[in-house]
Amino acid sequence: MAEHAPQFMEEFRRVTGGFDRLRGESLASLVPELAPLMNPPGMRHRLGLAAGRVRRLVGRFLP
Repeated sequence: MAEHAPQFMEEFRRVTGGFDRLRGESLASLVPELAPLMNPPGMRHRLGLAAGRVRRLVGRFLP
């Protein structure tokens, strides 16, 4: 999973960015737990720990 984490985070940012543009509001403002994941410099070194959290959070929004 670690070797795929950067690609996963890029896709996560792309999808959440699309949501932000469509709704006119930030997904991070609706789900505060996402705010740390939206800031790439602070989270790059924690991708291994964040990957599990991202999977759970994304699972809530995807059918």
